[in-house]
Amino acid sequence: TGDFGDAQPYLEQAERTYAAAEDRVGMVHSMQTLAAVDLARGAYASARQRLTRASTLATEVNLAEERAVLYAEQAELARLQGRPDEALALAQRALALFAGGDARGATETRLRIAAVHRDLEAWDAAEAALKPFAASPPANLEHAALLIVRRGQIALG
Repeated sequence: TGDFGDAQPYLEQAERTYAAAEDRVGMVHSMQTLAAVDLARGAYASARQRLTRASTLATEVNLAEERAVLYAEQAELARLQGRPDEALALAQRALALFAGGDARGATETRLRIAAVHRDLEAWDAAEAALKPFAASPPANLEHAALLIVRRGQIALG
């Protein structure tokens, strides 16, 4: 419901402020948020640039959770741009980092991996991506609903 055009100048100002303060963690967060705005607006080239910069910076300052989120966002961008191999590789990198204890991130990434396989009409691989949910269902209703949607999409395939 928000206005991305109104939010962007504030987010860019925050990024400049963090840069001036040499707050690299703040810079990662502001670039990540700006990339999400870019994705929502369909500005994929800008999103890719911001995600790449944020990922590089997150690696430099050893922010594992942020790197995982950035890999997942880069995977979604690659999926949207029709680069499934890249999307899967990035999602697997994210999943490896999320496996260290971020159940929500791991759930979202597994659902994203299933979406990439769905896009490829690789139904067995899509189902395999959802297999961990048989033993451990999603903890929140949004993820549970998305899991049901993914299973329905696979059934239609």
